[in-house]
This record gives sequence, C-alpha cells and structure tokens, in this order.
Amino acid sequence: MRPASPALSGPRSEGASATAALDALHHAGSIVIVGASSDDTKLSGLALRNLRRCGFDGRIHAVNRRGAVIDGVTTHTSIRAVAEIDDAVDAAIVMVPADDCAEAVTELGAIGVRVAVVAVSGFAELGTDEGRRRQDELVAAAHAAGVRLIGPNGNGVYATHRPLSLGYNHLHGLQLTAGNVALLSHSGAIAGTALELIEGFGAGLSHFVSCGNEADLTLLDHAEYLLDDPHATVFALVLDRVDDGPRFRRFARRARQAGRTVLVLKLGDSEVGRRATLAHSSRLSGPRAVYEAVFEADGVVATPTLESLMISAGLAAQGRTSTRTGTVVASPSGGACILMADALDRAGVPLEPLDEATAQALAPTARFATVMNPLDLGASGAHNAAVNVPLLAATEGVGSLAYVVTILQTELGQRRYSEAFAEAAAEHPHLAVVVVAPAALRDHEAATFRSASIPVIASTTEAANVLATLRALAVARSLDAEEARVGAADPTPDATAADPGIAAVLTTLRDGRTPDEAAAKRFLSHFGVTHPGERVVDFDEVAAFADDPAGLCYPLVVKALAEDLAHKAAHGLVVLDVADPAGLRHAAEQIRADLARTHPHTPARLLVAEQAGPGCEVIVGLVRDPEFGLLAVVGPGGAGVEAVGELHHLALPVTAGRLDDVLHRGVLGRLLDAGPDGPADREALAELITSLTAAAEVLAPHVDAIEVNPVRVGLGTDGGALALDALITPRTPTATTTPTTPPDPRTTR
Repeated sequence: MRPASPALSGPRSEGASATAALDALHHAGSIVIVGASSDDTKLSGLALRNLRRCGFDGRIHAVNRRGAVIDGVTTHTSIRAVAEIDDAVDAAIVMVPADDCAEAVTELGAIGVRVAVVAVSGFAELGTDEGRRRQDELVAAAHAAGVRLIGPNGNGVYATHRPLSLGYNHLHGLQLTAGNVALLSHSGAIAGTALELIEGFGAGLSHFVSCGNEADLTLLDHAEYLLDDPHATVFALVLDRVDDGPRFRRFARRARQAGRTVLVLKLGDSEVGRRATLAHSSRLSGPRAVYEAVFEADGVVATPTLESLMISAGLAAQGRTSTRTGTVVASPSGGACILMADALDRAGVPLEPLDEATAQALAPTARFATVMNPLDLGASGAHNAAVNVPLLAATEGVGSLAYVVTILQTELGQRRYSEAFAEAAAEHPHLAVVVVAPAALRDHEAATFRSASIPVIASTTEAANVLATLRALAVARSLDAEEARVGAADPTPDATAADPGIAAVLTTLRDGRTPDEAAAKRFLSHFGVTHPGERVVDFDEVAAFADDPAGLCYPLVVKALAEDLAHKAAHGLVVLDVADPAGLRHAAEQIRADLARTHPHTPARLLVAEQAGPGCEVIVGLVRDPEFGLLAVVGPGGAGVEAVGELHHLALPVTAGRLDDVLHRGVLGRLLDAGPDGPADREALAELITSLTAAAEVLAPHVDAIEVNPVRVGLGTDGGALALDALITPRTPTATTTPTTPPDPRTTR
C-alpha cells in the first residue's frame, strides 16, 4: 500500500486521499465516460474509442442524454442509470459543457465514483470572473460529493502498463510502447510531439498525465504517487510553476534516494514575485536562477527544450546514463566536427582531451588528421571505423558519444560508420550514443540506429542541448547525497533568546520595520558574520568622540544610522577615508546636512567604523522566493552591484561542493582570482556565507531579504572576510502572484 500523500495546499476535495483516488484510477475495474459522443470528429467522441482500443480490460460505461450505441457500447441517458447495472464504478472522464460539469460531478459522487478527469475547458484558465466562478462551483461540488478531480482544462491520462487510456489527445488513440518515462505536464497538447521524440528510438512512456488547472489533484500528487510505481523510473515534468516549493523539494529528494531520475522543462520565466525591493539582491533575483538553484541542490536536471527533455529521458530510462561526464564527438567530416564543437561550447559542454591510451591507439590510422576530441574519422577512412569507434566508446570518463553524419560517396562507407556506432552502443550499455543528422538518413542507416535504440537528432544545436542535459544528469548522479551541509546547524535557542539585541531585531522585523545597520550587524555577528570595529555615536557627542574614538583606529568610515534607512551611499550619507578628528567632525556635519535634505523626518545617529583594508567586494545574502522560501545569493558586490548584475543562487541547505563551485564561476570567480597580492580568501568568504545561512532558521518567518553588501574579502596573506554593511528587510504580506504563462482558452491546453 502506498504511503499517504502530504497535506495539499489550496482548495481540495474532502473525499478520498490523493493516494486512494489515484489507486481507484490506475486500478479501475469500471469506468464511465460522461458526455460520450457518437461523432468521432468531436473530442468527446474520441474518449470511448480510445479507451476500448488501448486494451483496457475493465468495464466501460458511456453516458449520452440522447442514448445511442457508440463504438459497440450502449450508452445510458443518465449517470444514475449506470448504477442500476454496476454498483462499483471507480473512475470517470467528464466531457460535458463547462456549465454542466459541477452537476455531473455531484451525480458521479452519488454512485460512488472517487476520481474524475474533467477534460473540458471554460474555467479559471480563461482569466475571467465567469471562468473562476465555474471552477469554484466545480470544486465545491466535488468537495461535497467526495470526488477528487484531475483538471479541468486537461486532456487526460494514459498508463501504458495497465493499459489505461482516458482522454482525447493524439497519443490516447494509440497503443503505446510500455516504457519507463512518466510524462507529467501542465500542458497537454505537446504530448503527441513528446511521444514521437521518445518512441522514435525505442523508448516509451509508463504514464502520461495532463494536469490542466490543478483545481484539485496536482502534478505533485501524481508525481508522489508514481514514485511507488516500479515502472516509472524517469520523471519528465513540464512545469508552468511550482505552487508548493518545499513539497517539490521533498519529492525530488525522495526520487533521488529511490534512484529515480527527474528531468524538468520549465515553461515561462516572467519576472514575478520580487517583493523585497529594498535589497539589491532581490532586484537581481529572477525566477530562472531560483529554479536552477533548487534543481541543482536536489539532483533535478533542467532541460531547455522539449526535444532535450524527452530524448534525455528516454536514454535515462534505457540506462544510458552514468557518473561519467565526458563527451566525445566524431564525424567523417572535420567541418562537421567543428560545427558540433561550437554548438557544444554554446551549450556549456566541454570537450575533454582524449586520454593518452586512446590517443596512442588511434594514432596509427589518423593519417593527416590530428588525434583530438572532436575526431575527424574521415582521415582514417570508413574501413577503420570498426577499430576507431570502439576506441572512442571505451575512452576513460566518457559518458556520451556523438556521431555527426555526413553524406559519403559510397553506401558501403555510410553503412560501416552506422554499424560501428550501433555496435559501440551495444557493447557499452551505459554509454549514451547520439546521432546528429542534419540531412535525411539512408534507409539502412535509419534502421540500424533504430534497432540499436540510438536517437537521431536533426539539429546540431538541439543535439548539443541533449548532450548538455546528459552531462548534467551525470553530474547529478555523482553528487554525494551524504555530503556535509553548510549552515545546517541550528543556532542555540537559549543563546539567541539571551541576547537583548537579537530580541530587539526580531521585534523590529515583526513590526514591519527595517533594523538599522548596527543592529543588523550585531544580529548577524551572533551567527559568526564578522565586521570591523564600530561605534554608534549621537551627533552631539561627535566633537568629544573624535579625539578619543573608543578604541577605533583611523582611518574611519562615517555613516548615517537609522531604521528603514537603506542605500545610504546613494544619498550622500557615507563618508570614507576619514583620517583624523577634524575629518570626523567635518563628516558628521556633512551627513547631518544631507539628512536634513533627503530624510528630514528621520531620527538618526552616526555609525563610525574602522575602514577595512584592500580586497574584493562581494555581495552575500538571503532572498525569499515566493515558491521556495529563502535562498542564499552571492556575487560581485559594492556600489556597482546592479551594473554587474551577476548573482548566483544556492538553495538551502547549501553543500560545500556547490558553494565552492559558485565561488569559482563567472565574473565572481575572476574577481576573486584577480587580486594584485594574490587570490582572495575564498575560505573566509565561504565561512561567512556558512554563518549567514545559519541565521536563516531564526529569521525565515520574519524576512524577505538579508543583504551583506559589500563583504570585503582580503587578498593574499591579508585574508579574512568582513561585512561592511548589512540590511535586513522585513517580510511583506504575501502577494498574489500572476501565472507565468498567459491563459489558454483552448481545450487542448
């Protein structure tokens, strides 16, 4: 028996649990089709035919108010009439007009149906009040009747190992190859294309689910249920959104622990959900970056296109993935090799040098070609393909082998290459062999690759996307699930409660106010985020303080200090390089004058701090995403942070490996390496990030963002990492987010 699903968010029916409802669907002994039509040119005329033709072995009932014989099945004029001959109907598909769906669901509940696929449109997807009203009425009717809903505005489900075809999509009318890929989608109409991509090289689906509007059962309900199905070893998810980020992460981690593969095609990357506008880091946080961070943390692999999703899923289901990340490219054409190498470079896939043993073995037949990756096989001649291709396939560390087809003068040469790659695939069951064929294949080539379960891809760009996905899968498989977590240790509750400064900051945040910089730094220092020595000074105390700065050493930095005061430098409220008492008094007067001009009603004091030495400026923080909660962020910092615009996201808890990888990426990695006195102290920066993530447990309910900008990271022997400023933004009321894709009024969403 499958474990019960976690509690669902949003309006849900009070009937059977998600597990019980999906059990009733997938093990249905009896199904009723409501709104069956005798006109097979209509969508409602397809469901009955599809269910019969797929080989469903249970009882089938059809309801049509006119009464008729449809595809050999005598229809009933009402749902209640079905109960007179069958008192154990498990599931239904509803295909009546949207205004009649609520009544149909009520009647289905009365005869004991526990789950219904509502495969019509006209609900909330319209984006109108009328559509939302219909959907609310449908959910209320299901709630009262004890019926769980799939949809509305979806086009059905298919379970190939049962078999069960319940819908009207192109694939519902086919007898599908039973495979191991569960395709779960917020969109239904793409399923036909997805099917051809995967069945084109002998892989197959275990399940297809079109989730539609998810008025009740969600994509995650189906995903969690199928984790316990031995046939669903690879999950291919087509997502508009993730409404419950923590639950998605739990599913992803369970899948990883169970040895399942999860691939995702994320639709839509609109800039929504940025509420913490005070923080630079919030303005720089986009949905795509957040999803990528979460996917990377939990072993989920994002794909850029439907082609790369389905081809990679099919290869994974065939077992053609491993922890080997290397990619080798070969072709009879040197130019084709270069084109493929360029496409892989754009996709971020490195071509690693061939190992010495392979290079030496290839050298005797290389003739005028350089032995390298990519390899020009043409110089060796097709007669050597049976020797050279196996050498490439056996190369140390190679997980993917790409063959770029070119049209040769002789059919024999063409045959020798295709057979060599097919034999390599057979010899190495965990090697992903991919054929790139910009032009049409000869019949014998196509048959050879098909019999060897090798996908053929027409575009070099699309092939590069597939190879990038396969490499990402290899990286995900190599992740150590037990890797030590950064920032996983909770702070000591007693120590937190005992510090009045901590309690004061939490009170300020609960009141919806932004703590001043000094309070924010004191709070973060409790978790190990260090900062230069500093003192809070009233304006009328500056004259005396300047001569005896309470243990601080010149040069100093002088700032205005007040609650709800952010981006002080932009308002002229920060003075650097204060070298002596006279300079401190002058800085205080300057800041007082600027405050009177820019913030006349803000009661303020001064924050006087020791000026940090030379180093790199980095921004570090935590940012709330509306779906996944707080994430860590890091990037080049300082006053020009938004001009640089590079911000790396890390899902919590952070692993040491991912943190180290981020600190070597892109502009940030180059910045940390470019110091005149040696590279910046990455270890100290990592420790500061670790300390900041430890604060997330305490602050998560109260903040939208924590930003430490800049962090001064020391260079060479003068290492360390110091927080030179800190901003903690209180949490704002949850805003209603807009869909990431526009409403689709069509039935085939």
